[in-house]
Amino acid sequence: MTCFDKRVLISVASFLIAFDLVICRGAFALDYILIQIKHRPADELVELVLPLLTESGKVTADLNTNSILVVDERESLERVKEFIARVDRPSKQVRIKAKFFDENGFSDLKLGVNWLYSDDHFTVGNITGTPMGRGLYIDASPSGGTGRSHREIAQELLIASGSSGDFVTGRSVPVDGRVTIYLRNRGIKIEGVTFRDVSTGFKVTPVVTGDGKISIDIEPFLSYFADERRGEIVFKEARTSVVSADGRDVVIASNDSSGGDLVYDVFSGFSGGRGDGRYYFAINASIEK
Repeated sequence: MTCFDKRVLISVASFLIAFDLVICRGAFALDYILIQIKHRPADELVELVLPLLTESGKVTADLNTNSILVVDERESLERVKEFIARVDRPSKQVRIKAKFFDENGFSDLKLGVNWLYSDDHFTVGNITGTPMGRGLYIDASPSGGTGRSHREIAQELLIASGSSGDFVTGRSVPVDGRVTIYLRNRGIKIEGVTFRDVSTGFKVTPVVTGDGKISIDIEPFLSYFADERRGEIVFKEARTSVVSADGRDVVIASNDSSGGDLVYDVFSGFSGGRGDGRYYFAINASIEK
């Protein structure tokens, strides 16, 4: 690579010195390439580029210019250029809708998930707030004259492929009962700590695959703010991965809502309210055209 920009040459030279590489006869002993990354953070690519290099190869990121500097043999640099050309593209956008279906006795409509719609606001957990840009709707109706109801609640997020987003399902959750047990089991001290806010939800990470399908990682989480510090617990043991066809629903959880269940607890904000029916949690993902 030929470059006459003095600032770039100084930067390259400093990187090479830091790498402890030999400079001889005014030329670098190894060739180098400086590539500006346009569509993602440069430091994310460092670990991805390393396997393409020889034992003598080096790579680092320049955060100021969002570039990566690669020093290696010419053949390796060609592989790196081809790889960057493939991955440094605008990310596809994925619209994810998390749906919660709850079937309860008609008299128990206010039990179960605490997402209740009222006057352009919704109650989530134990407080009232606006939808915060997430599409939220609720459909509650009697089911075939059986005295039971079917309720569907959904939130939407628009996320770049490979990035993560949060569905917040419970806010200002009381710190007692199962919440306290979860915190203690994960080494969070409870006695003498004033919890100002506890929230529950799901982290979702969609990745558009080569065949046009969408792989989604889903992890329940519990976040808290206490003693002027924030913390978060991600329930790795409850992590779920699903592959969805574009625009198709995938049911990832289903259980009797009268029994104890982590997924139900997270979605209900540990409300303690239980109906006598069943619940279904589904994900619908579609690629934005």
